[in-house]
Amino acid sequence: LDLAGMSFLIGQGIGRWGNYANQEAFGTNTTMPWGMSSAKVTDYILSNQALLAEKGINMSPNIPVHPTFLYESVWCLLGFLVIYIICRKCYKFSGQLILCYGVIYGAERAVVEGLRTDSLYIGSSNLRVSQLLSMIIAAVCLTILIVKFVSLKKHPKPFSPVEVRETTENSGELKDDKKDKKKNKISAEKRREIMRQKERKNDGDDN
Repeated sequence: LDLAGMSFLIGQGIGRWGNYANQEAFGTNTTMPWGMSSAKVTDYILSNQALLAEKGINMSPNIPVHPTFLYESVWCLLGFLVIYIICRKCYKFSGQLILCYGVIYGAERAVVEGLRTDSLYIGSSNLRVSQLLSMIIAAVCLTILIVKFVSLKKHPKPFSPVEVRETTENSGELKDDKKDKKKNKISAEKRREIMRQKERKNDGDDN
């Protein structure tokens, strides 16, 4: 699971550029220099302007929009670097990295989702489903991390992924040794059989 957490961030960081290719999953209007605009974005705003206004989102088709895919991509890739550093410098227990992923991605999605215009809402409310779920995931993962670190501080336990890897390698070596012994045993039996055949042949020649 820890490895999966790092992989998810790389995949999401790269995959979000598909939203740029499709000109989708963008945010509200912005005057920032990195704002994006296109004919597809303009058409979407014009087609959904009234619906967005009902949710309190006032959009102008003449103003660029937030490239939320870019925000998420950068956040995920930076998150990967953070988790990688944690893995190298502060890896204390199994499951730590996937929990860090939950905090990082949950926080990112909670922030970025608030800028998007295509969110799924809970009923007729202004609560976004993804934003609420992301907050819950981030809060739960952060709570578990805190509890685990407090527990480890009170009751330290040795943990070393390197030792685990070495143990695995040793297990592999033991398996290889068993295979070699089995091969040697078979070879020895073959040699004895060949010797017996030669002896029988010599006895036959003598007769």
